[in-house]
Amino acid sequence: MAKADEIKELKAKIATEEDPDVKSAMEEELATLTGKASTKPAPAAKAPAGDSLMTGTSQEEYELAGSKFIVIPPGKSEAYLAVELGIQSWDTPGHSIALEVTVTEQGENFGKIDKISYGVRANAIWKGKDIYRALDMEMPSVDGTMAPGPTDLAGKAAVGLWKKEHGHKGGDPEAEIVEYSKLVSILPVGSQPATIGV
Repeated sequence: MAKADEIKELKAKIATEEDPDVKSAMEEELATLTGKASTKPAPAAKAPAGDSLMTGTSQEEYELAGSKFIVIPPGKSEAYLAVELGIQSWDTPGHSIALEVTVTEQGENFGKIDKISYGVRANAIWKGKDIYRALDMEMPSVDGTMAPGPTDLAGKAAVGLWKKEHGHKGGDPEAEIVEYSKLVSILPVGSQPATIGV
C-alpha cells in the first residue's frame, strides 16, 4: 500500500474511532507517518518509589502559606486584632452591607482580609451604627434616609473582635458541624487589648 493511501486510511479510522486510547495511538502513528511532531503531551514524570513527592509549591510560597481564616489562639474563644477598614458594598442588595476589614496587627493573621455585614432595615441597622460610632462618626443620610458611602470608613484604624462559632459546613443542615472564626464587632482603637502575636 502506498504511503499516501495508508495515511488516508488511517485518517478515516481516526475519524470513526470511539475509544480514546485507541484513537490516541492511531494519532501517534499518523504523526509518525506524516513526519509531524506529536501533539500528545509527554507523560508526567513519576518519581521512583521512596523519592520525594513534588508538590509544585515553591519554598517561598510555602513560607507565605496559611489559613485564610482568622486564627484564634488555642484555649481562647475570641481574638481582638488591630485592623484597617476598607470599602463598603452591598452584601445582599437592599438588605445588608458588607465592610471589608484587613488585619494590620503583626502575627499569623497579618494581612488577612475578612468582612463584617450589617443589616439596613430599622431593626438591623444597629450594627452599622455601632461601627460608625466606634470611629466617632455618624452614618450619613440623604433626605432623611441613612445612606452610608462606600469609602466613609476606608483607611480608618480600629480593633476587630473575632469569636469562635460553630455551624454546619457550608450552611447545609445535613453537613458536619465545624468550628470557625467570625468577625462580630468593630471597636475603637485601644478599647480592648490586641491579641499580641496572633
